[in-house]
Amino acid sequence: MLISAAFLTRSWVGAQELNLSIATTYNINDQNAVDGDVMCFDHEGKGQLNRCAFESDDRIFGILTDKPQVVLRGGASQKPLTRQGNVMVNVSTINGNIDASDYVTSSEIAGKAEKATQVSGWVIGRALKPFSTNDGTKSTHKNKQISTGQIPIALSIGPAEILPKGNILDKMGFLLLKNVQAPGGATIFLRYIIAGLVTILVTAFAFTNFGHNITKGVESVGRNPLASRNIQFIVLVNVVLIAMVTIGGIILSLAIIRL
Repeated sequence: MLISAAFLTRSWVGAQELNLSIATTYNINDQNAVDGDVMCFDHEGKGQLNRCAFESDDRIFGILTDKPQVVLRGGASQKPLTRQGNVMVNVSTINGNIDASDYVTSSEIAGKAEKATQVSGWVIGRALKPFSTNDGTKSTHKNKQISTGQIPIALSIGPAEILPKGNILDKMGFLLLKNVQAPGGATIFLRYIIAGLVTILVTAFAFTNFGHNITKGVESVGRNPLASRNIQFIVLVNVVLIAMVTIGGIILSLAIIRL
């Protein structure tokens, strides 16, 4: 096995444009694959490497690259493919503009990456530079105007959970959706909803009925000081009843969650 290396001669800013990666050569079956294409194992289980053509494909293997920093060479007819480091990747705006730090994944356009927007799924890595419809080459895909080009990607191939940008409500919605999508998540989510409603209804019942008695008792003390002890005892009983009913509601809610 031969090892060849290309040394960097540019500043760090310029170096971000280079393929700062270690590549290994593989047999590439897809003859139309070019530098920067996203490569996947075939779905037939034959171990063949072709351009990815499905969104967030869990068979993503690496990026075809012509100019890696280091190449571990096998056969002479094999092509270098990298799975780590910073590498130039072919991207498109089919799933929207890509911002720096966005996760990118495979797309339905063979070999081209796109912005990853699913809650969870397989990704290639994170964009080091933005890419928008104003960049690259303009084209049409399924009657949609898109742009294609190359940007540097910090590779991190594998499953990822994508936390949406935005305020706290967006993030809470993401976590909620994530839990619902998990195995059995819908049932667990329903239990929490029922438990929460039970707690609210029981607490409202306790304060509506016994809390009214407490208010009346406090008012009665001012009007009838001689009976203040009896009234205070009644108020205390209602306070205890509120506490007991509320605690009972909480226990019932916990039982619903644990069923």
